[in-house]
Amino acid sequence: MLLIRNCSPHQACSLPAELYLRILTYLDYRSLLKCAQVCTTFNEFVSNTTSLQYTIELAVAGQLDNMDCPLAASEKLTQLKKHQKAWRDVKWSREYEIKMSDGDFWELYGGVLGVSTARNTFIFHCLASDLRNIQETTWEIEPDPKIPIIRDFTMDPSQDLFVILEIPNWFIQQEHYNIHIHFRSLTNGKNHPKACEGRKVTHRFDESTPEVWFDMQVFGHLILVFMAGATCPEVFIWNWQTGDLLCNLYGDDICTSALLSDEWLVVGITDEYGPPSIVTVNFLREGTSRCQFDELDTKGSFSYPSFAGKSWFNGIQIRCDPGPLWNLQPRPSSAFYTDPKEFVFVVSLGIGWGRSGRHTYNCTHIISSSYLLSLAESSANEERPWNTWAAKRTQFFLPRCIHSDVWVCFVSGKKHVFAAIPKAGQFSAVLVDINQLPLRRMDEEKKSYLDDDAVKPKDFLRKLFDEPVETSMSFMSNTMSLEDSHPHSEVLCSEDNIIIVDVLCGNYRVLVF
Repeated sequence: MLLIRNCSPHQACSLPAELYLRILTYLDYRSLLKCAQVCTTFNEFVSNTTSLQYTIELAVAGQLDNMDCPLAASEKLTQLKKHQKAWRDVKWSREYEIKMSDGDFWELYGGVLGVSTARNTFIFHCLASDLRNIQETTWEIEPDPKIPIIRDFTMDPSQDLFVILEIPNWFIQQEHYNIHIHFRSLTNGKNHPKACEGRKVTHRFDESTPEVWFDMQVFGHLILVFMAGATCPEVFIWNWQTGDLLCNLYGDDICTSALLSDEWLVVGITDEYGPPSIVTVNFLREGTSRCQFDELDTKGSFSYPSFAGKSWFNGIQIRCDPGPLWNLQPRPSSAFYTDPKEFVFVVSLGIGWGRSGRHTYNCTHIISSSYLLSLAESSANEERPWNTWAAKRTQFFLPRCIHSDVWVCFVSGKKHVFAAIPKAGQFSAVLVDINQLPLRRMDEEKKSYLDDDAVKPKDFLRKLFDEPVETSMSFMSNTMSLEDSHPHSEVLCSEDNIIIVDVLCGNYRVLVF
């Protein structure tokens, strides 16, 4: 920079081309775009150099380069453009079927579908991708006699992590009842080498609590466990590598939780005297002692609109996949992979309507992680009404089809998929992508709007809420229809696949991108 600053523009542009290329290679996409505006020479360098164009297109696509992949930049750029076009047009290359097992548990994370069997064997399917050169593989982990009663599991393929939640026999009289969270290798089921001493963490119940249910999420070195049911809802966050308990919150109003970063937690809250809200908490600053939610010092509250007279709250759920601390180790065959720092939260807001309570709706609210994190960091100890935070940088709509409470892996990165009203004998779904950089290249009339087969008209929202709920965040969407899938199916989404779930036929239909 000093060299160029002390030269005239003519002298600077007469430097050897190899030197320019060497310098430009170290720049990020923003700096490259600025350089392209300096002069014609710089513009030609950026526009005509494949490796620099690859850097720019990666950023636009929300992807990161896999430096372990041996392909040349030109081949990577070609693959990236094909990848983006296929997802934009919802054009998969092929499909295959996975039969459902006879177990009670399943998980979809990091491109791996895991299912359990009745005898506590776990079967894992690495889902195929033609555009990222990932082969389908399947392996099994046999039951561990040391873990007699399994209640749930989760995983993180990037860390070879397999998490098993063991519960006690609630119906045998005991002095106390322990749940154990075991950390194993996803490859072979053995103790994970990076896990804490004992390879598990434990929580004790003083009374038998068979009605309790759990939700688990892995975020890098963190494991979040949400417990609810017969007990007061409670949130635990452990460092699974050290075994340290970092956070323990409880409160009757907590309905759901998710991690926003390695220090911020997001929870969904119901309010007896007002609308529900999402609340951010800096759990590292709150300390490790068990704490009542109402007594927290660092929470910022972001409320939803007040309900209309005939409407009533019917639940809130927060989903985000993959997690923000996804410590990716990409496969050598893949040229690129999704940036784990770029993802969305999908908040599903259940609403009942009518005096009889027979009508239920499931509003969807999409919030980018970067925006929510900026709100969290600037709004500690604040309560912000809907119109001060949601209108311009989020998207709120009412799908015609209600989300399943079971098949909840409908978000991946910045993509969200949901079922639409099917035509006769078909199954329809809508893919929404809120990645903002590609939208800046598009004319306003080319940006997507959800049609009446996918969502109810915005005027309908006025029946549910007392105040306007207009939101204006741009997005792209595309509707897919499958003539040979049943209308009762559910739809899931992962980094490289859309999965159609047909419980009655007992199969997962994997669409390969």
